[in-house]
Amino acid sequence: MARVLYIARHGNHDNCDEDAITYALTKLGHEVRCIPERCPEQALRFQSDMVLVHKLYGMDVLKRIKTGVKVFWHFDMVESDDWELQARTEERKQWMKDILQLVDLGLCTDGDQVAKDTTGKLRWLMQGADERFTGPAPEREQDIGLLFTGSVIHGGKRISHIRELQERYGDRFKMVGHHARERVHGRKLAELIARAKIVVAPDGPVTPAYWSNRAYLTLGFGGFLFHPYCQGLTEHYEDGEEIVLYQDRVHFHELVAHYLDRPDERRRIAENGYKRTMAEHTYFHRCQHIVEMVENVVLTKERQ
Repeated sequence: MARVLYIARHGNHDNCDEDAITYALTKLGHEVRCIPERCPEQALRFQSDMVLVHKLYGMDVLKRIKTGVKVFWHFDMVESDDWELQARTEERKQWMKDILQLVDLGLCTDGDQVAKDTTGKLRWLMQGADERFTGPAPEREQDIGLLFTGSVIHGGKRISHIRELQERYGDRFKMVGHHARERVHGRKLAELIARAKIVVAPDGPVTPAYWSNRAYLTLGFGGFLFHPYCQGLTEHYEDGEEIVLYQDRVHFHELVAHYLDRPDERRRIAENGYKRTMAEHTYFHRCQHIVEMVENVVLTKERQ
């Protein structure tokens, strides 16, 4: 059993990733002490075997912590070619450079950033489904044709795609969650997804080695998901059997025309995607991997 100091935004009702990770680490048998990200200095009072952070900006506390393997897990794309996101890109690049000097291991969902790493510390690790809430909601009338859950404010490409969907599909397209007051998570999100024939992941921001956690959340709720083609994602799900991947917007519309009136095909693919998620892509699986990587760090240090 490891002692884990977890400095994060715990108890955030808008986003439960931190609580899901705490649950998974505890289920694996580890002792997790949750430290509020706004008061990271509380971590200095405790001994640990591992220190886990996300977007920690008060990095001075990492310098002062003397015990445990120090790990960060960054969830977002670091470098974007979208000109509207350039200021954010520069901020994230600097943050990554700074924190890599202070940790033993860095985890990042942006595989492109991992490929550029020169420190030898960075590893590619995607997020996962929160197994506390997974599972399809009870079947109901699918009164939503196409559903997008999330914010539009993630660069010009996403804005363009959402506008195209609104113009082309009108009332058949529904967007929920652009404003904070509209966001739903957990079983409420599962119930919303159950009403949709097709759940849409927009074509930005995404690269062959980066995609959002929307894939695992949607499939973990039994949703039928359209996602931009990503080479890395094909290693997690089989196109046409567990997820539907589109090459471009023309292909997207062709796929909508094919699947919108084929409920049996949608149901089969959604069921397969859900099974694959539960077998391989929950936070429990990701935390197992983190523990293995930390153990390797410890072994490497012992040999030096």
